[in-house]
Amino acid sequence: MAAPWAVPGSRGLCRNLVNRDFKRARQLLEISPTLINVRHPLGWAPFHAVILCGDPSIVKFVLDLPGIDITIKDISTFNITSQDADILCRQQELCMNICTRENTSGATALHFACMRGDLEILNLLLKTHIAHDVRDDSKRLPPEYFDLDRVNLETFDAYRRASKAWYRRWRSLATKDMTALCGAIRDGDEGYCKEILDSKPELARDQHPSILEALQVAVTDRKPADVNVLLPSSSTSGSSDSEKSRKRGSTPLHYSCLMGNMRIAEILLRNGAEWTMSDSNDLLPEGYAALNGDNQMQEFKRLCEKEALIRVEEDELRLAGRFAEELELERAQEKQESERLKKRELEAQKEAEEKKLREEEELRKKQADIEKEAERKKKRQEEEESRKKRLEMEKEKERKRKLQEEEELRKRHLEIEKVIGDKIIGQRGPIRSIASAIRLRENGWVDPDRPLVMLFLGSSGIGKTELAKQVAHYLHGDDYLHGYASENSDDSDSDDETSSGGRSLTGIEQSGAFVRLDMSEYQHSHTVSNLTGSPKGYVGYDEGGILTKKLKKNPKAIVLLDEIEKAHPNVLTVFLQVFDDGRITDPKLGTIYCKGAVFIMTSNLGSEQIKAESPKLHKLVAKTEGRHEQYLRGIGQFNKQLYPILKGALKRDEFLGRINQTVVFLPLSDQEIGQIVEIELKKWKKRAEEHHAIKMSWSRKGKLNASLARLVQGYNVNYGARSVINEVQTLAVQVLAESQIRGDIRKNWLVHLFINDTGSIDMAKEDPIGRIPQRGCHYVF
Repeated sequence: MAAPWAVPGSRGLCRNLVNRDFKRARQLLEISPTLINVRHPLGWAPFHAVILCGDPSIVKFVLDLPGIDITIKDISTFNITSQDADILCRQQELCMNICTRENTSGATALHFACMRGDLEILNLLLKTHIAHDVRDDSKRLPPEYFDLDRVNLETFDAYRRASKAWYRRWRSLATKDMTALCGAIRDGDEGYCKEILDSKPELARDQHPSILEALQVAVTDRKPADVNVLLPSSSTSGSSDSEKSRKRGSTPLHYSCLMGNMRIAEILLRNGAEWTMSDSNDLLPEGYAALNGDNQMQEFKRLCEKEALIRVEEDELRLAGRFAEELELERAQEKQESERLKKRELEAQKEAEEKKLREEEELRKKQADIEKEAERKKKRQEEEESRKKRLEMEKEKERKRKLQEEEELRKRHLEIEKVIGDKIIGQRGPIRSIASAIRLRENGWVDPDRPLVMLFLGSSGIGKTELAKQVAHYLHGDDYLHGYASENSDDSDSDDETSSGGRSLTGIEQSGAFVRLDMSEYQHSHTVSNLTGSPKGYVGYDEGGILTKKLKKNPKAIVLLDEIEKAHPNVLTVFLQVFDDGRITDPKLGTIYCKGAVFIMTSNLGSEQIKAESPKLHKLVAKTEGRHEQYLRGIGQFNKQLYPILKGALKRDEFLGRINQTVVFLPLSDQEIGQIVEIELKKWKKRAEEHHAIKMSWSRKGKLNASLARLVQGYNVNYGARSVINEVQTLAVQVLAESQIRGDIRKNWLVHLFINDTGSIDMAKEDPIGRIPQRGCHYVF
């Protein structure tokens, strides 16, 4: 019983439909729409169960599915020998109300819709223009499935109207040939017979083998005696004459007589069918009519006699008409010949006059064309000259624009050191190294498929992070940083120490041009998901990774990885792919490409070695000013000393191998520390005047910059510029602050800081009218 090509997955769908679990059925079809065409193991399709379930909404849903086959047939073979298990399965997975052993083999969805008798479902199916002439394996058409005890007249009328409309449409599209004519004769459709014969009347007289096939199909339903007459056995039909006779075929008139339709026979006779022509069975049409009874045979003879009389009359009329037509034609030809001669003479005269006029007109046109062509040629020459001038002007303008852009780009490249070093105290060597790397990158002298990776080495507070911010400012411009100015910063690498009034790191990070990651927060293996996002199904999946979200927003960002030596080895593994291929994968955001990004890592590794070699390295920076390649060779030799330390901390040669440039930041010199002290004092001077209306100055006489020199002594190489800034606030600013809080200093007073004879920072104050009330308090180093 089961069809070998059926898929058991369709059984669940059929069972849901029979049990009216339409929600589950919709879910299955939304996941796999093609399941509607997959046959049940017993031969029917889920589409047949949809029709029989009786729910219009699920029928409409299924009809809208892509790829649905509305012509699929039932190939089950139920009969009286069917097993009870198959019959039970049919009721549970096709329709509970279907007759247990009813044979529906070959039935289509339209057969089952007629069996259901539901008008709304029938209308939905009829709108698909499904074929109405398909018969099942028992030769039954869809309307033969109607249950006449249940179906109402409205449903039957709706089907009848749709069927007529479909047949009209089919006829308008079908080829009007012998096959179509045989079908019309079989169905007794007189109107369609007339339509076919009006377009091809020769079909009525044609002998065609397909008619013999139609005869053979028709006689199988007749009495055995008729079958023996019409279909002789193969043993008696093997001669060459019989074979030649079979190739001759039969005519439509033979077929209509066998079918007993005398009205169609009359139509065929009117279109020239011959009643004296025998077919391959050596039978005349009269012989086929006799099989339907004497009345049919007598009726056919009467039609043949009537047609013979009509044809004789038509022949006589045709002969008489032909003679009259010939006489009339002869007279008309004589009249036409006479008129043609007169017309020819008039045309000859008119043609001579027109020829003369045409020649004169042609002369005038030629002269006008010559003049117009001269004007056009002159205009074209002027336009061509004007176009050439415009092109030359545009080319010159474009050349100047390109030269200007090249000059601006050249100046910009030459001023990289000035731009990124504007806020940095000292560090000329690192500034030159970074500027050189940026120049090579912007001029296409590096691999475009990899991001730029740099490692900043040096102690805390010497400007590593501030320099990274300045690189972001240079590469991305002020548009990213607009509106994010701030006076303070939480930069552990001393942003405030190396620039006064610089842009806020928070503001730069919010702009997307600068991403800062404190690697001390990534010391554990599971923190990798914080960078790249959690896997699907885990907490944090919808949020995405911290790094991947920032790179998605700005793939060309400056990414600062602070204190890289504190990161877990699994975190460093993530950056191997980033540094090498310029891409990183987020489970939610997918693959993010960041080939245009710049990754800057900072580390305090090797600070003691840098401190020990700083005098030599300072000399190297000064000696190679203007000769950067010599600086790179010298600092490269020193970097080889640091490599064992880096490998010992980071553990991976392949990670170190992906670093494009290692930049060494040197401890600050006394002169550089003095600049920081003076910048910090100027900052507090401005704040004192803005917030308290107190004017502040410091000693510059006697001992040169004595106050600055004292504060410089507070520098600690392990804490960098922050130690000096704290010293300024503790020893200098606090003197002024406590005096103001006690009321010893008031608005519009002048305060002067100096070094007294004991080596302490002392303060002199003066009121607005020039009096010096007392000497302020002092601090001793």
